[in-house]
Amino acid sequence: MPRELSNASDIATEYQNVAGRESEILTFQPEDGTGLVIDGLVAKGEEVGIPIFGKLVAEDGSEMPLDTTLAWKFEAPGDDDATTITHPESNIRAFRTLSIEDQQHADNIDAVKHVLKGTQAAVEEGNTPQVAVGHLDELSLVATSSKVIDWTNPETRIYVYKNAVREV
Repeated sequence: MPRELSNASDIATEYQNVAGRESEILTFQPEDGTGLVIDGLVAKGEEVGIPIFGKLVAEDGSEMPLDTTLAWKFEAPGDDDATTITHPESNIRAFRTLSIEDQQHADNIDAVKHVLKGTQAAVEEGNTPQVAVGHLDELSLVATSSKVIDWTNPETRIYVYKNAVREV
């Protein structure tokens, strides 16, 4: 069953990043007895990856800088540190220049896809790259930016493409 994942989800926690260093801005932790499977191949657009739609506003009311880097991390119980599971996206131009509705259009969706590490090898082996997040695990979106995100701004939003997420 598809699952809506966004900063407004009941399993999401928003964080303010620390300017100038990589830090969490959003985490997802499934409820007890449930899990999430996020597929790394979405049948929309031309490129592989997980579409992430959003608009990021800084505390000063401006948009987050163009060179803000985003990446996804995964941490399971017993891990010493979270592991980066996507290739970092070092340019948020699509978040700044396209509305969320325009980001979702087939002509633009490739610009907002995040690619899981190991995707090419999985595809070559005939597998679908994916990440499974259990109720004890945590999936985090981290940012490196010179500015701090403002989650109180109603325009600040992050969505994971609904067709890429299943609740299990």
